[in-house]
Amino acid sequence: MRKCRAARHFKGIKVFQHHRKGEKGWKEFDAIEEEGLLDEEGGYKGIPRRCYLLAFIVGFFVLFTFFALILWGAIRNQKPIVTVKSWLLYASRPINLSYDVSTITSSVFSGIIRITVLPEPKFEAVLDRFSSCYPISGDAVFTKPFCLEYKWDKRGWGDLLMLAHPLHLHLLWSTDCSVTILGDFKYNSIDGEVKEESYSVIIEALVKDVDALNSSTISTTSSYFYGKLIARAARFALIAEEVCYPEVIPAIRQFLKDMIEPWMDGTFGANGFLYDPKWGGIVTKQGSLDPGADFGFGIYNDHHYHLGYFIYGIAVLAKIDAAWGRKYRPQAYVAMNFAIPVVPSGKTRQQVAPVHFGMRIIL
Repeated sequence: MRKCRAARHFKGIKVFQHHRKGEKGWKEFDAIEEEGLLDEEGGYKGIPRRCYLLAFIVGFFVLFTFFALILWGAIRNQKPIVTVKSWLLYASRPINLSYDVSTITSSVFSGIIRITVLPEPKFEAVLDRFSSCYPISGDAVFTKPFCLEYKWDKRGWGDLLMLAHPLHLHLLWSTDCSVTILGDFKYNSIDGEVKEESYSVIIEALVKDVDALNSSTISTTSSYFYGKLIARAARFALIAEEVCYPEVIPAIRQFLKDMIEPWMDGTFGANGFLYDPKWGGIVTKQGSLDPGADFGFGIYNDHHYHLGYFIYGIAVLAKIDAAWGRKYRPQAYVAMNFAIPVVPSGKTRQQVAPVHFGMRIIL
């Protein structure tokens, strides 16, 4: 039977072995020192557990106080806003709802459910009046020059109640007698309407952005990113009109001219719009050479983005400079024609091919 004995405290342990006669014995070796872990005679015992607990509690309160002070500093100048809204639910057939604190349930239901927020209690009667009619699809219709009509396919009975942007309301009010405008019934965005006392802040930022406009520093030749710069500057002009600060409009007008005219005249050497007679559409110079250039513009991808930015800038520039608009009207109409999916009735793309817009025909 083999035996081993070791020093009690595992300090410099020596292991011995008794063996049979003629058997080679194992060599003595030093084991790992573990003194202190099993020391029972007053050696070092480490930090007591209660000290760890005390350190944890103190650390927790220090961190809690630190983050509480950060949060307090962040919100101390802000007043909490509590908004309570009423929501109305309209169903096409009777529905039984049951609810608890967090859940609303119902039995099996098949039909139409419409949910709306009630902006003010006085408008509940208006919503009730139009609750039986709802749209299932919509379309933008171009039936005559300078006219855009929205058509909806609807179900139910009665008149259809739809929302419109302020610009649409202004146009509808003066041109469409078949539409009734509910003047005082409106929904505000999350930020609400811009108040005149905020104009000074907007003007300050506007002046800074307009001062930074410089067409000579533009390095991009991509129709997409170039178009975005045009649309951005055009937006500045409309913001200036909205906040009644026309002083920046001359600088914006010049920037738009310098940016747009090379594409209109076909003198923008690094890129340009070309007419593709095979498919009857517009491609870019870079896109005609590389399918991946201009985000696939040469293979008819995302035309509404690229041309949309240019058309937006052209429209704004024509608004603030009528003479320029008359000069480049043919190019503007060509761009608009090829940005929409349908050509005028009875014509083909080839019949409305761009003879302007500074385009060259590719074969």
